[in-house]
Amino acid sequence: MARYLYKRLVHRYTYADMINTYHFRFTAIRGAGMLDSYSSRVDKQRPVVKAAFDELARLGVIRESYEVKLHYTPQGRRSIEDATYTVAATKQFVTEQKAASRRSKDAAAHRLTPTPRRAPAARKPARVDLPLAEVPWGIA
Repeated sequence: MARYLYKRLVHRYTYADMINTYHFRFTAIRGAGMLDSYSSRVDKQRPVVKAAFDELARLGVIRESYEVKLHYTPQGRRSIEDATYTVAATKQFVTEQKAASRRSKDAAAHRLTPTPRRAPAARKPARVDLPLAEVPWGIA
């Protein structure tokens, strides 16, 4: 789970900075199939997502204080319909992503620079087959 969230963060933070935050929706994580191997109940799946965010915070990818906003069903009993996780990247993660983006741009620029081409090799003259009767030195 943490690996999937990390990949999403890397994709999002190509142009990273310390001010922008990123929002994960619980239904998007669940819809991506990341929680299929766990219980089908939302109240059993949310601690798995929380543990993944805690692991990312422990590894220094996101800040320790991330926000969780719960969305409840509009009618009837008060059950949780969805949750939004708002995370912010650490300075270390942002620095790594900027360096990776710079390396990627440099590699792309290197691939796009034209390479000098060699001059084509001199071609041999085309062979002309004449009938033996027309051979100029008369060996017929």
